[in-house]
Parts: sequence; structure tokens; C-alpha cells
Amino acid sequence: MDKEIVKLFKTEMYDDMYNAIIYFLSSLEIREGKFEGNEILIHKIDRDTVILYQEYKLDNGKYERSRNALIYDIKLLLEELRKYKENNV
Repeated sequence: MDKEIVKLFKTEMYDDMYNAIIYFLSSLEIREGKFEGNEILIHKIDRDTVILYQEYKLDNGKYERSRNALIYDIKLLLEELRKYKENNV
């Protein structure tokens, strides 16, 4: 799995969050939308593509997204997340 993806999802890989992310990504009923995790924002653009952002909490309590977003194919991301989960249980 890509180092940047591992870094983004490391805090999100406990069972409840992992299952919610897998559902969000694989659901055909959710064509577009946003999923907010602990430190990650997943923006589903269409059934095939997502943009991944890391969120940072600023000193004033507000959140800001990283400027180096990653664009990913959903099928590839699902495959990588499942492999990562299997190898890190």
C-alpha cells in the first residue's frame, strides 16, 4: 500500500471505522458524498473516484485540509485497504 495512504488510514483502521469506510466506498447507492473520519476526509466524486485529504486541527480549534490531496480509483483503494487490514490485524 502506498505510504501516503497508510499514513492517512492508520488512525481509521479500527473495526467500526474500517467497516463504515468500506461501506461508503463500495456502496452503489452513494454516488457522491463525503466521509469524515478522525483525521481523514474522503470525497467520493463518482462511483469510480475518490479524493483523500488529511485534516489538521489548528490552534484556534478550526480544521483545515491538507493541500496535497490524493486522487484514487475506488476499486484499487478497496483492494489495498482490505490487504492492509488482513496484514495488520
